[in-house]
Amino acid sequence: MTDPTPLPLEDLQLFAAVARLRSFSRTAAELSIPVATLSRRIAALERRLGAQLLRRTTRRVEPTDAGALLLARADEPLRALADALDCLGEETRRPRG
Repeated sequence: MTDPTPLPLEDLQLFAAVARLRSFSRTAAELSIPVATLSRRIAALERRLGAQLLRRTTRRVEPTDAGALLLARADEPLRALADALDCLGEETRRPRG
């Protein structure tokens, strides 16, 4: 990766969701975003990383070797971060007084 700017965390989360569900349409429906937007974001992430992360056919989507490696290394930290952000959200909604 030669681009020094930080990777968009949300794009990594989108990639992980597609890789887990193995479907752009199911992922888009689950996240309530257009399939075209999801596809565009994943393609941008792949360009940014200089690696194809998902193998797409008309019938299925599956991680490439690079995608499987990224998912194996990033999935748990992404889930932990989502949990931490959920906890933060709960804390800010808790009544104070």
